[in-house]
Amino acid sequence: MNPFQPGAGLLPGYMGHRPAIERPLVDIVDRLRSGQKGPRLAYLYGPRGNGKTVLLQWLADQVEKKGGAHPIVQVRLLPEHLTSSEMLVQRIRSAVRRTPGVFDNLTVNLEAGIPGVSLKVGSEARDDPMLGLSDWLEQDRYPVLFSLDEAHEADPVVLGRLLNAVQLAGQDRPVGAILAGTPGLLDTLAGSRASFWSRGEKLAVGLLPDGEARAVLARPFLDAGLEASADSICELARAADDYPYFLQLYGAAAWDAVKATGASEIGLEHVTAAIDATSVPRRKYYRERYEEFRKANALPLARDVALAFTEADRPMTDVRLDKLLARHAEDPAEMRALLNAKGFVWQDDDDHWTPGIPSLMGYMIGRTEPEHESNRDWPDADRDGAGGRGA
Repeated sequence: MNPFQPGAGLLPGYMGHRPAIERPLVDIVDRLRSGQKGPRLAYLYGPRGNGKTVLLQWLADQVEKKGGAHPIVQVRLLPEHLTSSEMLVQRIRSAVRRTPGVFDNLTVNLEAGIPGVSLKVGSEARDDPMLGLSDWLEQDRYPVLFSLDEAHEADPVVLGRLLNAVQLAGQDRPVGAILAGTPGLLDTLAGSRASFWSRGEKLAVGLLPDGEARAVLARPFLDAGLEASADSICELARAADDYPYFLQLYGAAAWDAVKATGASEIGLEHVTAAIDATSVPRRKYYRERYEEFRKANALPLARDVALAFTEADRPMTDVRLDKLLARHAEDPAEMRALLNAKGFVWQDDDDHWTPGIPSLMGYMIGRTEPEHESNRDWPDADRDGAGGRGA
């Protein structure tokens, strides 16, 4: 079975580790497991395809694998679960029922500030919407960990009320919330009116470090008893830009190529076959990003930004990016928010602006070349977006 998982949000054969991100997440789990009171908040943000959903899955597995005196109730959410009381309550009840050692005898009034959210199972429940989480599992006070994927899509007001409820509940019990979303998540949180959101751990999820990117490709082959030459793995990682989604996409194609030839190792011929085999899904992926800017009437903006990053081949400061954006709007803030929300460029932990997908820059430049305006196929753009840091 192919151990690579492109775009599935599932744990692949080897995820690729980022200690600076994983340590704070594990710390939240350990504190919950030990029964420490207090709200624990963390935010995973970064461009799509960088592995945020995989990190949530990895953390959920860590919770299930590790024991402890206090079983943790994991409530895994999507924005749609916050749109109605019925869906939210159903998710909570389901999480309680599948947690070993936790009673399904609830006294709950969970509103989290969302009108109409109320569930009463037991003799009594409070009516204050911000006290509901404090009443949850009151008899045993089991730790609760919320995780919300695609959190940038959540209604900011509803999200803020939920975070405020978690904050209030944390005064009485161990409770945590981990949110994952595009770089626009931070703007969503800023508009949420949540009292303490900014005190949470902000964890930027970008490209994998070179060594871990190569390990993502090599480890599944080695674990299967196959050889993985350093040259082949380096070339495949270079073509994939160390971008987690492309690492899985190219790795899956290389695995199929090795298996199809019956080879005992991955060689450069399999790398070439993998890049060729993924050309169609790769272009479709680029095209989705292109269409987002076309619909926003922002292709000239995307082109100028792509050219600037390609020519400079280094991150940008706020000042330099704003000078560039001033060509397109009197107030660069709106343009900066658009680029950030789309993950076309985003701010990493060093507060520098960097491309979300480096090879997308070349595709965007080729796709918007003036001489290609009458040619809907833009064949040169396909070559520009073929992947790799020089593309």
